[in-house]
Amino acid sequence: MTLNLFGNTTFSIGLRNGVGIDLEFTETRPVWITSNDWIGTKVASFEGVVILFPFVIITIGQVYEAKD
Repeated sequence: MTLNLFGNTTFSIGLRNGVGIDLEFTETRPVWITSNDWIGTKVASFEGVVILFPFVIITIGQVYEAKD
């Protein structure tokens, strides 16, 4: 589940295979993105906060594609 907050900021909740609790601050975490503009997936970078709970991952931040 992904929600857009405050323009470019996204909030997402997903499932994971892990039982630890962790807090990460990232600048270039690779993520998969999809869109209605193209078919399939692309790789992008995520900058923000990642909160890991048992079996749940919560991300809050911005997703962007690297420019060449």
